Amino acid sequence: MGTLMKDVRKVTSTKKIALAIAFLLAASPVPGYASSFTFSPTTDAGGLSPVNGGLSGALAIESQSGGPNGNYTMVFTFASPVTSVGGVSVFGIGTVASSMIDPSDPDRYIVNLAGVTNAQIITVSLTNVQSSRGLQPTVSASMGVLIGDTNGDGFVNSADIAQTKSQSSSLVTSSNFREDVNGDGFINNADIAFVKAESGTALANFLGRPSQFRGGPSQPDGVPDTGSSAELLALALFGIAFLGRRLRSAVTVPS
Repeated sequence: MGTLMKDVRKVTSTKKIALAIAFLLAASPVPGYASSFTFSPTTDAGGLSPVNGGLSGALAIESQSGGPNGNYTMVFTFASPVTSVGGVSVFGIGTVASSMIDPSDPDRYIVNLAGVTNAQIITVSLTNVQSSRGLQPTVSASMGVLIGDTNGDGFVNSADIAQTKSQSSSLVTSSNFREDVNGDGFINNADIAFVKAESGTALANFLGRPSQFRGGPSQPDGVPDTGSSAELLALALFGIAFLGRRLRSAVTVPS
C-alpha cells in the first residue's frame, strides 16, 4: 500500500498538474473564437432573412437568388470583438467584393461576395483573425448555393415547387422566406415560375458528403472549435489532482 501511495503522489503532484494545465491552455487555440455565421443575398434594401449556420455540422443551403450578378453576403459572428483580419479568400466560383468589421457590432465580420454561381458549395476563409481573445490563424465556413431548393435537400424538384405553391400570397416571414426565391419580398407566381425553371438542378458534390454533413438549412461544414479538446484535458487533469489529494488524505501510509 505504501508503494501505491508513493506512486499516486508522483502522478498527482499538485505542482506537476498545475504546470501541465497551464501548458495545455497556453498552447491550445482560443476556444469558442468563432461561433456562427449567416448567409443571404446582398441587397441595398435589406430585410432579407439570412440562412443561419454554425462552423461545423450539416451543410446549410441558400435557396434565394443573388440576382443577375450573384451577390451574397456572409457574416461571421465571434465570441469577442474583432480588431483585424489579415485576409479573405474564396474556394468556389465567386469573388470577394468587399469585407469589413461590422461598424455597428465589432463581434461580427462582413464579407460581400460577387459572381457567386448556382449549384455549388462555396467556402469563405478568414486568415489571421485578431481579437481580444487572441489570434486565430484561419476561420472557414461553407455554404451550399442552390436557387429554388426551398426544402434544403440538395435538389430542386416537384417537392420545392409544391412547397412554394403552398406559401403563395403569404406574407414573407422567418419561417417561409426560403420560398421568396427571387427575394422581392413577396411569394407569388414569379417564385413558382423561378423554382420550375430550376427544377432538375442539384448541388454539386452534395451526395458525396458524409450523411452527417447533408440535409436541411442547418449548420454548414467548416472549422470546428479546436480549443475544446485541450480544455477538456485540462479539466481531466484538474480532476486527477483533486482525487489524488483526497486519496492522500484518506489513506494512511504505514511507516
